[in-house]
Amino acid sequence: MIPYSMGYRFDFEKLKVVATGGIYVRTQPALDKVTIDSKILLKPSLFSNWVFVPNLLPGDHNIVVEKIGYYSYIKTLPVQEKEVVKVENILFIKKDSKFEPLSAKEKSPFDITIKPTISLGPDGILYQSEPNEKTPKPLTTNAIKVGKKPVYKISVLDQNILLTINGSVLIYNKEKKDLEPFLATSNYKKIIDCQWINNYHVVFTDGEKIIIS
Repeated sequence: MIPYSMGYRFDFEKLKVVATGGIYVRTQPALDKVTIDSKILLKPSLFSNWVFVPNLLPGDHNIVVEKIGYYSYIKTLPVQEKEVVKVENILFIKKDSKFEPLSAKEKSPFDITIKPTISLGPDGILYQSEPNEKTPKPLTTNAIKVGKKPVYKISVLDQNILLTINGSVLIYNKEKKDLEPFLATSNYKKIIDCQWINNYHVVFTDGEKIIIS
């Protein structure tokens, strides 16, 4: 578990002290380097395919993700105070790739599959809505307390579901059909958001800190 203090910086354009944000980048295959605003240069650690850039001023930042022998990924990302912008599933394309038209029998790799939507009902039950079905399917059997106007965030990765609500994080137990406390965040009480990075790690905000577990 690695805590990152958000920190504060003086914004010379706005002439005031502001809270900073961050950018998280993950690629396949592993990247060689990331450049932010032509100034910040970072490289991933050994055997890692991700980079986390903290302490960025709120506003638009130009990002260039590079790997030798592949086309670079270039994008402008908006960074907000006390938040992390995630750029995931960047697929590098080789510069010497050969492209051929698909035959009628071949399936295009760009075919879009609409995934089911996960939501929390006013009754405190977690639901899954399929694209072609009108009635949502309940995923949990026991209701949680949500209040009149609940504020929550849901992160889904494959079959893994996280629910951030009332400062804490719950994880969906498929076998028990229930929401349980997420042990990786059990020592933190002011969690605003928790998102999956991959099947083994999450990133979440606790007060003014960004923590990767």
